Amino acid sequence: MQNNEHPSIERIFNLVEMQRHAVGVSFMPDTKSYEKYQTGVTVLHVLSMDLKTALQNMKNQFNTYGVIRVAGYDNSISPLKSKVIEIEFSTDEIDEIERK
Repeated sequence: MQNNEHPSIERIFNLVEMQRHAVGVSFMPDTKSYEKYQTGVTVLHVLSMDLKTALQNMKNQFNTYGVIRVAGYDNSISPLKSKVIEIEFSTDEIDEIERK
């Protein structure tokens, strides 16, 4: 897959921070993120991009790809026992995102 086929950091930021959706992220097999989070993660906040930068990039239709740092849940842990943790992954490793 090419970068433009993967969700950009701005797209994830828009869904999570602007539209206020939690986002489920699943990863492609044979990636580091999949090895660590086989059942995916739920993203609650984007930590690696500020609002000003995100808005400027979206206005200019400029998308960035690469490592994103978020706050969320490891989906392999029961929701009753799960705590919000800091998670890093690469947008290149994303298989699918889903609004929750």
